[in-house]
Amino acid sequence: MIVMKTHIFHYLILASILFGGVFTFIFLAGNRNAQIAIGVITSLSYVAWGIIHHAIDKDFHLKVMIEYTLIGLVAIILLFIVIR
Repeated sequence: MIVMKTHIFHYLILASILFGGVFTFIFLAGNRNAQIAIGVITSLSYVAWGIIHHAIDKDFHLKVMIEYTLIGLVAIILLFIVIR
């Protein structure tokens, strides 16, 4: 039961990161540089969250770090393609 409560807390943090990023991105509509900065910050926060989450759960492996990093990188690349 304690593990489940910890996971809920972790996923609430992730939801806050993503919701905050999306909300700020929409709020800054029209300011491309700020939107790119928010996108990069949100992506880096997502990667950091994934690494920390798996380190706390003691199931962190190089494969996990590569996966989160690649997903974050793809998000940033797509953001650059769409905004520029």
